[in-house]
Amino acid sequence: MKTTPRFHRGFLMKAYLLQLMEGSFSAASLARETGRSYGYTSNIMVKLISLGYVKRIRRKALLGPGGRSGLMGFSPAGYTLTRRGRGRIRVVLTGGVFDILHPGHLSILTESKRHGDVLVVVVARDSTIRKRKARRPVLSESDRLLMVSSLRPVDAAVLGSGRSLADTLRSVGPDMVCLGYDQHADMAWLKRLVKREGMHIGIIKSGSMLPEHSTTNILRKIKGR
Repeated sequence: MKTTPRFHRGFLMKAYLLQLMEGSFSAASLARETGRSYGYTSNIMVKLISLGYVKRIRRKALLGPGGRSGLMGFSPAGYTLTRRGRGRIRVVLTGGVFDILHPGHLSILTESKRHGDVLVVVVARDSTIRKRKARRPVLSESDRLLMVSSLRPVDAAVLGSGRSLADTLRSVGPDMVCLGYDQHADMAWLKRLVKREGMHIGIIKSGSMLPEHSTTNILRKIKGR
């Protein structure tokens, strides 16, 4: 793959994250996320478009219904990454319950981030936990999402689709999925899912092993006291 200049890759990474969380991005939102001026970002956008990395999906429009709201100005044009632009960055996905954050979580997240440019973490929904683990989570999905999104290795945290993992994979579009060291059954199942859906996603298992910090052991200690 042709080498992408570092500053271009930085803009593409931020553009991907905006697109993931908001569906698209504008020069203004990209400037805000990168901390650059609007003028500088607009020039970069022109370059990225000329390289075929970014495409416009929505033109500027007058504000209000039919442009007759009485408000002055225009709504910003919307953009998305092209397949070529998306291919210039490497996205890694990992996931879990993250009910009680502990050093084991930080170890896995840090290792996962080393495999790519952007780390997206999928936080399991309350309904999924009750279905798979036959217990209620200690913290709600919104609380767990807030905590995970605040961790340094994490570029974006999202809730699982609630329907199927395939939906989440299509939404995030990762290049690689990093599983926890103890997710043995999940690896074989995930490989079958990826193959069945025709997705080209690498799957690796984290080498981080801190079983003494597992959520199950922590809850057991709390109950014992």
